[in-house]
Amino acid sequence: MAVRLLFLLFVIILVAFSYISLLNGQHVPFYYSATRQMDISVSELAILAFSLGAAMVILGTLVKDVTAASRNWRERREKQRRDAARARAARAGELVQRGMLMDAVKELTRSLAVNPDDREALDLLAMAHAELGSPSRR
Repeated sequence: MAVRLLFLLFVIILVAFSYISLLNGQHVPFYYSATRQMDISVSELAILAFSLGAAMVILGTLVKDVTAASRNWRERREKQRRDAARARAARAGELVQRGMLMDAVKELTRSLAVNPDDREALDLLAMAHAELGSPSRR
């Protein structure tokens, strides 16, 4: 909604400058190189300056919005990965309780690849390795 209102404001100002250019016929030389010039009306210069300013504001806003969207996407993605790692660790806990230690070790290894600081997963992995290492489980 705000973008539409800004665009409407831009159009209204552009129309106003265009109307002024019809009323003001004064031309000035505009040098775009050392030897080249063109005659342009003062109101056309004002329209050009306003349009360039509006384009810079739009470009700056676009860059800011894209940066914020990218940061939000990365944060959501990281949260999803950590949640999936927690779910994998919980599933591994169930596998340990059922005695499926090799499957639990695989799940815990995958979980710790995403979230290496997960204490619960590290404890479960140590417990699974300890039980796998005992002679009664071989």
